[in-house]
Order: sequence, then structure tokens, then C-alpha cells
Amino acid sequence: MPLTFVYLIGMALSGVLAFFAPHYQGLAFVMTALFSIQLVPAGLLEAFHASHSK
Repeated sequence: MPLTFVYLIGMALSGVLAFFAPHYQGLAFVMTALFSIQLVPAGLLEAFHASHSK
């Protein structure tokens, strides 16, 4: 499974956490922010690796 999908799943789980446990909204926001920051370099690295492996 590509790392990009792992980060997207993490963001979705953070959203579910914020929806079902409103008292954890701060934690869910921080987790979503970290996942979204990590999503860009992971996507770029995967795209770079895919273009050079052909």
C-alpha cells in the first residue's frame, strides 16, 4: 500500500475521531495537520520514484 494512502486513511480516521469524540477535537486537528504536512513530501517521493523506476 502506498504511503500516500496510509496518510489519507490517517486523515479520515482523525475526522472520525473528531466526529464521534468531540472532546478530542484538538487532538484530531493536530493529527490531521501532521498527516497533511506529511502527505506532500510522501506523494512527491512516490511520484519521483515511480518516474525513475520505468
